[in-house]
Amino acid sequence: MHHFPFRNRDHTEARLRRLISPGGRYATSPDAFFMARTELRLRTLDYIYLGRFEMVPNPFPGERKIGLDVRDWRELVSPEERSRI
Repeated sequence: MHHFPFRNRDHTEARLRRLISPGGRYATSPDAFFMARTELRLRTLDYIYLGRFEMVPNPFPGERKIGLDVRDWRELVSPEERSRI
């Protein structure tokens, strides 16, 4: 999840829409993968920001296809590292 920008939904959504809009980086790509991937990320935004983590598509092989286990970041970071944040 380190790639997912949680901080500002409006900025994130606008950036993704620019990528696939006319003139955007992926708008004319012959590879449909980029368009599909970006559209999936846009659909995923609603689930993330609504806290519906059980509905988030999970692309990782060998794991369930839908749903993410989300924990408080403090459980994943040592107290020493937390004090530097």
